[in-house]
Amino acid sequence: MKYLIIPILLIIASATFAQKINKIEKVSGYSTYVKGNNFEGVIFDKDYKFPYGVVDSTYKRFTPTVAEIELLEKTLMAQIKEINKNHPNQISQKSNINKHLSKYRRQYFGIITPKGERSIHVNCFLKEKNDDWQNKWKLELYEMFDGGSYYWRVNFNITTKVFFDFSTNGIA
Repeated sequence: MKYLIIPILLIIASATFAQKINKIEKVSGYSTYVKGNNFEGVIFDKDYKFPYGVVDSTYKRFTPTVAEIELLEKTLMAQIKEINKNHPNQISQKSNINKHLSKYRRQYFGIITPKGERSIHVNCFLKEKNDDWQNKWKLELYEMFDGGSYYWRVNFNITTKVFFDFSTNGIA
């Protein structure tokens, strides 16, 4: 019996942290919708043009793969409490990123830093706050000023599996 407990715990643990994409749908010539068990988002390809000032214009771009998004989401799920340890601009339970991570839609953009490091810029926003935006979020960067932690972003270094430059919007 004791020999069965360890394999069962390993299966449960791997299922808990597995972030597999189970739906992929091409939305436009430059964006692809992806949905996993605990997340949904859009991968923007390297040719998508950022609005001025969103990402450093000296960065080169790449199109993130499904495997890279799965790695990012698995790592995000495991590290969100540490990334968000200071709870910036999270004034209500509803906007607590740790507790409601699965309720945030994501937009993924591949960037290559001047050092040649491949990272993914992730733009996140609560689903319910954007019902009026319908499917436009699948076609272009969704930017909002203010709104606290209903809107946040973070970068993920694919090689080192480290998140950096986490920030939320301010509150007006």
